[in-house]
Amino acid sequence: RPQFIADLKEAANRCDIGMILNFTQDHALEQPFQGQGSPHFSPVAGFDETAQRVLIADVDYEIPAPYWISADRAFESMAFINPAFKTPRGWLLIRKRVKV
Repeated sequence: RPQFIADLKEAANRCDIGMILNFTQDHALEQPFQGQGSPHFSPVAGFDETAQRVLIADVDYEIPAPYWISADRAFESMAFINPAFKTPRGWLLIRKRVKV
């Protein structure tokens, strides 16, 4: 969890870094767990360090607006095992490429 928080802070404070979560939507939204938990990737749109909340810009067409969840819930929603790889889900940091 400490690395997740550090990465959230870095992504929130720099314009050349973004974060994408691979999480189970059912757990994140406190909905009944269906099948695989509606796993997918969505970008992080913000981080409130004081309140320890993550703003998720969910790509699900049924969710019309970004939503806030606690950093703990976001982290927990990534802990579910991906049955294809038998590993937990996680997050990606993406960086803007430097022109060479």
